[in-house]
Amino acid sequence: MSTRFALAGPLKDSAFGAAVSLTKGTGARAFAEAMEAEPTTVPAALAEAGGLLLLQGLNEINDDPALLVRLSRIFGPEVEDYRHTLTNLDSIHTRVPEILLVSNLPPGASIYVFTAKVSEAFPLVNYAGVGWSSRFDTFWLLPGLLMQPAPTPEIEKFLRNAVVTDLTRRPPALIFVDVAPAKAYFGGRTFDYIRYFSADPRFAALWAEYQPLTRIGHFLVYRQHSPTGTT
Repeated sequence: MSTRFALAGPLKDSAFGAAVSLTKGTGARAFAEAMEAEPTTVPAALAEAGGLLLLQGLNEINDDPALLVRLSRIFGPEVEDYRHTLTNLDSIHTRVPEILLVSNLPPGASIYVFTAKVSEAFPLVNYAGVGWSSRFDTFWLLPGLLMQPAPTPEIEKFLRNAVVTDLTRRPPALIFVDVAPAKAYFGGRTFDYIRYFSADPRFAALWAEYQPLTRIGHFLVYRQHSPTGTT
């Protein structure tokens, strides 16, 4: 019997699963140290609980992601990266394949989506439970503005200021950019969101803080070089 762990199961309103706690200490670091001292106890408990263990109070991982690696190693030497497996993202959610990426953000994180189509940002935000960094639900204003023979300078100025202000006020952990050759509502014309907004030096400076992460469908996904609170 372990002197470091307490096991309570099954989970409430369930016929399987168990909650694991420490007999001494709390937090992810204390869990890692206890699991390293008794490397067989928690994996055995996982098997006995039918493959579901509840470990609470691991918030230290937000500030020290290496703790997650330490905890994972107890269960084996291999860790799968869902971006590099053979599982199609739309197998996770048929309508919103981005949800797997977004739902892995830490609590309080937000995203930003450069698109004129509202269904490409929502219900993604609702399903994943993340924050939204923009005052707009979509760039509905942009297609109509650019289709004018001479775009109204005051509206362009308002839009550029809004984007810069929103990205500064609440920097998103992830930014999705629609790079489809024929974007919705643009009448078949080619349009580059980043090139357009980078005409404003303030936006260009903000954009320099982001780097490419992956591509999902017709979206390029960018992340902050050193995002606060993310891994």
